[in-house]
Order: sequence, then structure tokens, then C-alpha cells
Amino acid sequence: MPLPELPPGPSFENLRGPITEPLFETWQIVSVTIVAVMLLGYFACIIANYLRFRNAERSRLPPEEQAELSIQEAQCLADDRDFASAHSSALRDYLDDVLALSVKGQTSSELSRAMTLQLPVNGQRLNAFLETCDRVKFAGASLSEGQRIELSDTAKEIISSTEETRLKALEARKEVSK
Repeated sequence: MPLPELPPGPSFENLRGPITEPLFETWQIVSVTIVAVMLLGYFACIIANYLRFRNAERSRLPPEEQAELSIQEAQCLADDRDFASAHSSALRDYLDDVLALSVKGQTSSELSRAMTLQLPVNGQRLNAFLETCDRVKFAGASLSEGQRIELSDTAKEIISSTEETRLKALEARKEVSK
């Protein structure tokens, strides 16, 4: 059984000029684009992790130094509410780091009570500091320049006395364990 005749179509005799062929197929372009986007994403993740790690290395200062830096930065704030919030946050962050208390969600009276239970610090000074910060933050009271300096000094003194007390307690524990 013979094969049927082919339908008439273009023949090579009628072709003139070069035959144009696309340089790349569509699937090749799509594949290269996907690989390029994945590589860019990978390098972006590497750079982001490097920057995050570098910033984490910088912030590994001892808690008392970190608190003092926060207080120094807060002294530049012009708004009294921001000033008081920054000082209160610096002290709370310090206490959270040093004493492992979750003080960020506590009220001022809860913080004061927890502090006196954890470390014997000057409770009246801490109460006065927290009350002043709360009065400025929530009641909108204003601070004079002298009050600002006094608030900063009080925060620094509370941090230094807490640090001294904490170090004495650690030394006492070491002596007892020997």
C-alpha cells in the first residue's frame, strides 16, 4: 500500500535571503530570569543577615552602659512626654535585662513592688522617679530644666545603685558556693 501524496506547500526553491531563527526560545528567557531573581534574593538575604548580625554585635553592651546611652539620647529630646517616656523605658529595659523581670507590662507600683522584693534598693527614690515619669507621660505635666536634669540623675543613680547591689549579691553567692 503506497503512501498518500503530500499536500502542496512551500518548497526550498522559492526561498530567498537568510532564514531568521530567534536567538533564544521563550522558555530559555523565563528560566534565566527565574534563576537571576533567585540569586538576587539569596544575596539580599545574605546582606540583610550580615547587617542584622553587625547591629546585634553593637547592641551587646552591658545593660548598665546600654541604659546610660539611652538616657543620654533621651536628654536631647525636646518634648517632655518623650523625655519622660525615654527615661522610663531606659530604666525598665535595664531592669528587665538585669533582673529578668518582665517589667515592660507592669505598672509603676507593680514595678516598685517587684524591685523591692528582688533587690533591696531605695524604694522611695524609685517610686518618686516613676511617679514623675507617669505624671509627665499621662497627665501632661511639664518639666523645667532643673527637673529634667534631676530626672536624668535619678535614673542614673537608680541604675548604679541597682548594679552595685546586684554585684554584691553575686559576690555573696560566689562566697557561699565556695
